[in-house]
Amino acid sequence: MEKKRRNQLDQERLKRKREKESDMEKKRRNQLDQERLKRKREKASDMEKKGRSLLERERLKRKREKESDMEKKQRNQLDQERLKRKREKASDMEKKGRSLEERERLKRKREKESDMEKKQRNQLDQERLKRKREKASDMEKKGKSLLERERLKRKREKESDMEKKMRNQLDQERLKRKREKASDMEKKGRSLLERERLKRKREKESDMEKKRRNQLDQERLKRKREKESDMEKKGRSLLERERLKRKREKESDMEKKRRNQLDQERLKRKREKESDMAKKRRNQLEQERLKRKREKESETEKKRKQIIDKSLHAETRHPKSIDKANKQFLKEIQKSPDYTCTVCHRMMYKENVIQFRPSSFRNSDLADFCRTNLKTLSDKEWLCTTCQRHLRKGSTPPQAQVNKMALPEQPSIVDELTDFEARLVAKRIPFMKITALPRGKQQGIIGSVVNVPSDVDETCNILPRTPISAGIIPVKLKRKQEYKSHVYFEHVRPNVVHEAFQWLKENNHHYAEVIDASDKWEETFTMEDSELWNHLT
Repeated sequence: MEKKRRNQLDQERLKRKREKESDMEKKRRNQLDQERLKRKREKASDMEKKGRSLLERERLKRKREKESDMEKKQRNQLDQERLKRKREKASDMEKKGRSLEERERLKRKREKESDMEKKQRNQLDQERLKRKREKASDMEKKGKSLLERERLKRKREKESDMEKKMRNQLDQERLKRKREKASDMEKKGRSLLERERLKRKREKESDMEKKRRNQLDQERLKRKREKESDMEKKGRSLLERERLKRKREKESDMEKKRRNQLDQERLKRKREKESDMAKKRRNQLEQERLKRKREKESETEKKRKQIIDKSLHAETRHPKSIDKANKQFLKEIQKSPDYTCTVCHRMMYKENVIQFRPSSFRNSDLADFCRTNLKTLSDKEWLCTTCQRHLRKGSTPPQAQVNKMALPEQPSIVDELTDFEARLVAKRIPFMKITALPRGKQQGIIGSVVNVPSDVDETCNILPRTPISAGIIPVKLKRKQEYKSHVYFEHVRPNVVHEAFQWLKENNHHYAEVIDASDKWEETFTMEDSELWNHLT
């Protein structure tokens, strides 16, 4: 009791004494107290340090419990200022050590937390972070975002495969819960943001990255569709059709035209890669589908379809307006007989041919025997209607190439002849008068066609002439020798004409009876100019 009384008296006396001290004396006393306390702590053992630390914590705890709200707020401000000044003076090593100590202390503290305390702490952290972000400027937000990304990147690089898998699962679950709670407006806004982000990301991709991404997308889509049930496949197919229908309704005429061209090119490439079995199967499926479609048609629909076809055909052949007639005329005159029949090799217009398919005939062996595998436009085999009619009856077409109607290939000697040189060795020369028609800028024949027989013996007696006459001689072609005017006037090559005539005599039976009188050409040459002949030979 006496000790307690004495301590109280000492504290009161010390308090009165300190109240009388000046600022300088207080500062000096505090310095001495700190030095004395420092020396005392250096001499203390570990047990004493631990006990002193516990006593100080309890004292500080009791002191803070008695504080008012204003005192707590003031103390926190002073602590933050003191901590700020202390951290500014700290070296890099001290900062690093302090950061590690704080992390370990925070880690130990969080390990002791209960689930309720963890939940409450997370809520407080989120609220504090939200308030902090609201006050931050755009530059601070950008800098903080970059730092967070780098920190997250370093953290994920250190993760193991199991941790990555676990993190992805948690992210997916959290994202799923978040999307379930979102409103329709939020979902729409999020969808737009994701599309823009994905668009910007894909614009920066290289060709190799695009190719790799497409492959991965196709593989993922393939695996997803393999796992689908029949009901899911049916629903997906319906949704795709509706989406495609809405998309095509919004297309312009130019986009429709472009899409049709791409579809035709893609279908063409696909069919070029097909095997014969696949082509045959596809043709069968198309015929069956067309057959089922026609079977489902009622009599009224069939009749209506026939009327529409007749009206379209009549409108095409005999347009009513002058503009349509002009367009039809210009379209028709641009056509040419570019379709060659694979059986008879005659050149036809599009209206007179069909695509050759051996399976469409009863006797397919005969069709295969008559075909020559000749492909022209669109890299397809075409068949004229005349040959089709004979093949349907099971007979060989009269003009088929296999019916000994093939023309022999012309040699290079005959191909080298000019138009006028070919007429010199021809046994018959047709004459016709071709003039420009008054309208349409087309050409037509006026008068009759005259077929004049040619005397090849006389031509061979005249050609080739000797060098004194000419090496390349001028020749005039007349309808009659008595006429003054001529039809053609050109310079011809006698040697080329003579070689072509020799070939025709050996290979064409129509020229077998023609007499070649040019064997005396060398004798005539020698008699006319022996010096030149000796010089040349």
